[in-house]
Amino acid sequence: MQRVHVPLGWPRRMFVASLGLFLISIIAYIGLEYGYKSYLKHSWEQTEQELADLGSQVEPTTQENFVLFRSQIENLKVLLGRHVAVMNLFPFIESVTHMRTVYHSMDLSVPSHELKMTGVTESYETLATQMKLYEDSPMIETAELEHSAINGGAVKFNVRLVLSDGLFEIQRTDGAAASAEEGLGTENVPEQ
Repeated sequence: MQRVHVPLGWPRRMFVASLGLFLISIIAYIGLEYGYKSYLKHSWEQTEQELADLGSQVEPTTQENFVLFRSQIENLKVLLGRHVAVMNLFPFIESVTHMRTVYHSMDLSVPSHELKMTGVTESYETLATQMKLYEDSPMIETAELEHSAINGGAVKFNVRLVLSDGLFEIQRTDGAAASAEEGLGTENVPEQ
């Protein structure tokens, strides 16, 4: 049997490098466990003590008033988030109404975006123009004439409009628009 001669340079270097990395890892672990961990614990306790001292400087009634005020602000945010922007509706209806058309009643269903109106106009020609105004508006998805009849020289009509979502958005001061549909009912405007 013949002996094979293996040089000891590479295995020895690998062993020394591995041993060096192992020793560095142990030193780093000991440093983090006993040095940095105790430093962080001391900093944490010091910060908690400063907060406790700061909390004791403020009177309990002031703290209670602040918590109550904060709660009221949060409740107001929720209420405003559910507010329906019907304030946009009347200027919009005015912008798509023929000058010879008058409305007598409106029935708005916010969840379905449906607006039913009863109105009077001077002639069928004006009513056709009125319907064209509804159809040309990008804020009206559907305009349907439900009924029309001549009544004392004028044309009385019932129309059903399906409005777009954009009409029910609240414009915030930051420029964003918020949808205001959830949990909302129907608003009726009585006949005059």
